[in-house]
Amino acid sequence: MLKLGRFATWAVAAAAGLGVLVNTMPWLAWLRDGTTMPPGTEARWLAFALALGAALAALHWIRGMERARNAEELRAVRGGRSFEAQGGIGWFLLMTPLAALFAFGTWAAAHKGEWDMALGAFALLVLIVLLGWQIARQVLRPGPMLRMDGHGIDHALYGVVPWSEVVGMDLQVIRTRYSTLHTLMLGVRGAPRYMRNAPPLTRWLNARRARGAHGVGVLPLPLNLLGKDAELIHQAALAFRARIDVPFLEHWDPRMDGREVDALLRARTLAEQSGRIADELRTLEDPESLAELHVRWQAHRDHQVAALPEIRMALEKGAQRMKRDARAAWVLLVGILVLVALSIAPRLLRSPDGTHRVHAAAPVVLFNAAARGYSRLSSLTDQPMRSFAVGRLARPILPAFFLILATGCTFAPGAEAGAGEGAARTAAAAVPGGAPSVEATGGPSAGDAPDPASAPGDGGLAATKPFVFESGDTQQDLPGACRLDGFTMPEGARVYAAGAYSGARADFQIDQSGHQATTMQVAVNQPGAPVALLLGAYEPTVWNVGWTSDTHIAAVMVTGYHRQRVTGLPAGVPMLVSTYEDRGPCGYAYVGGEGTPKLNPLARQVFGRAVDMAYTARDGRVLVGEPLAGASLLTDAAAVAPEEFRLRDAPPAGQAGLDAAVRAGVLRPATQADVEAWAAAKTRHGGAEDVPPIQGEGRGRAPTVPYRAYTVLKAFQIPAGLYGAHSATFYVAPGAPPPTGNPGHSTIHDIATGTCAGVTCRMR
Repeated sequence: MLKLGRFATWAVAAAAGLGVLVNTMPWLAWLRDGTTMPPGTEARWLAFALALGAALAALHWIRGMERARNAEELRAVRGGRSFEAQGGIGWFLLMTPLAALFAFGTWAAAHKGEWDMALGAFALLVLIVLLGWQIARQVLRPGPMLRMDGHGIDHALYGVVPWSEVVGMDLQVIRTRYSTLHTLMLGVRGAPRYMRNAPPLTRWLNARRARGAHGVGVLPLPLNLLGKDAELIHQAALAFRARIDVPFLEHWDPRMDGREVDALLRARTLAEQSGRIADELRTLEDPESLAELHVRWQAHRDHQVAALPEIRMALEKGAQRMKRDARAAWVLLVGILVLVALSIAPRLLRSPDGTHRVHAAAPVVLFNAAARGYSRLSSLTDQPMRSFAVGRLARPILPAFFLILATGCTFAPGAEAGAGEGAARTAAAAVPGGAPSVEATGGPSAGDAPDPASAPGDGGLAATKPFVFESGDTQQDLPGACRLDGFTMPEGARVYAAGAYSGARADFQIDQSGHQATTMQVAVNQPGAPVALLLGAYEPTVWNVGWTSDTHIAAVMVTGYHRQRVTGLPAGVPMLVSTYEDRGPCGYAYVGGEGTPKLNPLARQVFGRAVDMAYTARDGRVLVGEPLAGASLLTDAAAVAPEEFRLRDAPPAGQAGLDAAVRAGVLRPATQADVEAWAAAKTRHGGAEDVPPIQGEGRGRAPTVPYRAYTVLKAFQIPAGLYGAHSATFYVAPGAPPPTGNPGHSTIHDIATGTCAGVTCRMR
């Protein structure tokens, strides 16, 4: 019952873990892109997390119960009770569908005339049948599959093996990626006699080991088929064997032959006799008894001298095995390291921008490769070889691995090398630090006194007006280098990053990317220290900046993939704008997702130091620094509204653009007649699918009007931002020109020609 309960609990834990993972993805998307989470996500995540915790606690309790039961059973065995283990039927039931699968595969391949595949499937079928028969023979035999008592061990494969024939025992554990195989290896005198009772497949696989050499062979007992713990079976077998007063080799190795076993057993017997003679010598005082003991000692020494060549031979064979194991372990480790180097070298030496540098993902790659190598090493079947490789060879390898790991952490992608003044920035960029920490609200503590020379808020610098934090740009030309010319970072200044993938959606566009513009409100409150801002977003964004009266903004760096615009800052604030789409010299970065690891290298390059704190915007608003606590905000008196940055010749973006076109008579909502007219035109022009009618299924349902469908009546420019759930379907009326602009994810159906254009046409 405990085994069944453990299996069921593992299944519950796996399902709960999958549920936690699935419900974590919307939360991560919310952090990265600011998208709305589906309702009930938090409740489902909490329920799955509680279920996972309960399942793990139940597994811990079940393991404790199993350990207590095993300890109680082992005490009973040592007290004289026999030990029994039944076979599980699960393995046999697994073979049945496998055999049926390969039988069907053999028939299907032969039916198609693919005789090579049929032969391969038939060979696998034969193997499955033989394995199934062998398992069925063990499971279905009368009595338990394994029984041990004071006389011997009775296993379904070999029958009864007396303990007096067992000279050694070893539990071998083979760990693979998905399972662990346990085998109890018995060193038995006259092993072929017992191997004759085994099924043909077992005899064929183990005949050589069973024959052994010089009278001692190996009988492997698979323990995974049994319903009890492998370590418990091993300890019970050792307890029964200890009751028999017949020489037994505790440190037996399955590769030992009979001569080695006899020599080591003889050495052990001679050592015990030496101890007994020494004990008698300490207690005797009678000269006659001492003389008799001296004679016995001389005879004992003669036996030792006679046995010395055989003992030396056994020790030399053991040393040779250790040397072979060491060589094999070295070869294995060298092969693993070579494979690791070949697999990670291209990724380590090439960063995302194509330059040859160590990538920041190097630690993860190295760790995964080392974990795979250790998994291969730990699956070695030979215990001495594994112990040598992990114990002796890991010592020099691990320091080198962690040195490479530290080196991989040192170089951050995107750090540019330069000469002269730029070399100092490169050296600073090589300091470990990775991506800055990110928080949604709050701020850091105040630093040293600011230098108010160029900070907003100084009444002598520029006029201000109140900044409303609910909701053009003196944009400088693109610079030739990624730096703020003439700017010196004030003493004690703070570097803050803020932004997100996108801000609040606007109904206009500010570039030709076809993406709907977004707006971002930035409120800065950091009294007591100058602030250098690093603002970033992926989507085209207008940044509206405000600050408290005690805040001094020393400089601003604005970056993103698409075009970025800034309003609210006085003309005297040093500002650098660099975007990927405008081929800026600094590349791009933003807070969240893949943009976060680029923040620190960019800040070091522009401001000479890493980001102190990064703040994620929510719904197009972000507070940088300390909480406002009722403090009023200011912005530049000449600041313009974000709408002033719209492209003058572009229609409104998104749904606003569609609504404006409907009001102007350029579009109208599509009707069922439009859809049917396009389908008829598609059939007339040979675009319909060439399939025959199917008996019992009519002619199919008539096409329906898609969601957000419009009919184009006049010349029409598609508004920006029609992506994903915001996409639309357009039907072009006969005589109307096709629409222009970027359709995004929308589709265009021409009623006159029956054609379809768009990314989803092939899916319909």
